[in-house]
Amino acid sequence: MPPLSLLFSAAGALLRTGLLFVLPAVLPAQVPGLWFLADIEPGPGSSSPRGFVTYGERALFFARTLADGEELWVTDGTAAGTRLFYEFLPGPAPGSGTAAVAVAGSVVFAIVNQEVWVLEGTPPRARKLITPPTASVQGPLVVAGAQVFFPAWSSAHGLELWCSDGTVAGTRMVRDV
Repeated sequence: MPPLSLLFSAAGALLRTGLLFVLPAVLPAQVPGLWFLADIEPGPGSSSPRGFVTYGERALFFARTLADGEELWVTDGTAAGTRLFYEFLPGPAPGSGTAAVAVAGSVVFAIVNQEVWVLEGTPPRARKLITPPTASVQGPLVVAGAQVFFPAWSSAHGLELWCSDGTVAGTRMVRDV
């Protein structure tokens, strides 16, 4: 499998959303550029894959299925290597995964239902770092060195910048401005 340069989902008037496609960085002679990778939720529904981030040699993304709800998926660029990575809310519970980032290729931070989670290890183990009402995560995750920064709202301080090193003790408001 050649290295991936682009992974995307299809959408449009004639295509239903939720189909994953791959554009390889180096095109093999027998492949004319772009190929179908997977349909996460076969049938008339849509898995709405989004939020693609690099995770070592793989990509992580959020997708929705009737069986699992909206969860974090992983792909290595092959149909066989595209699978559910972590189920934050077991069963078809409605979740809302909005962002994921990888730090140093082995730690993943994700926003699910306005909570910041960290996943580590193989298989991944997850723990919540910040949960409403302590603070409600309002925006994107930004990696700077070994830390992740994000805006969060609390009733005590309003909307402020927070950071995390991946531990509960190391997750804090940067400054009340």
